[in-house]
Amino acid sequence: MAANEARRREGSLRDASVPRKLQEHGREAYQHAQALGSNLEEAVDEIGGFLRENLEQRPYVTLATAAGVGYVLGGGLPVKLTALALGLASRFAIEMFVRELTGQGKGSAGNGPGGSDAQTDAVQRSFP
Repeated sequence: MAANEARRREGSLRDASVPRKLQEHGREAYQHAQALGSNLEEAVDEIGGFLRENLEQRPYVTLATAAGVGYVLGGGLPVKLTALALGLASRFAIEMFVRELTGQGKGSAGNGPGGSDAQTDAVQRSFP
């Protein structure tokens, strides 16, 4: 009978330690969740700063990137609409490229950032 009593006490001690272990695991999980939350907040702030900086420096590239990401995340457009959009975009890009090469319009190499009149002259001599 004394053996049964000892087993019962040992079992009750084990049962009392299980909730303590669960509480400890719960506290650890809570601390890890708080750390993860603060790390996510920092990451979101850094990404926001990066996007703001890029938007100010390169607005068209940022807009095109956002449109591309939205396109991919949205599952794309119907095939006919995609073909129409790509056709229009390619025509627009070719027109801009030709204007830049010929030096016509606002987008000439001499007037743009990083361009010079010497570069414009060299391009015009290369393409009569």
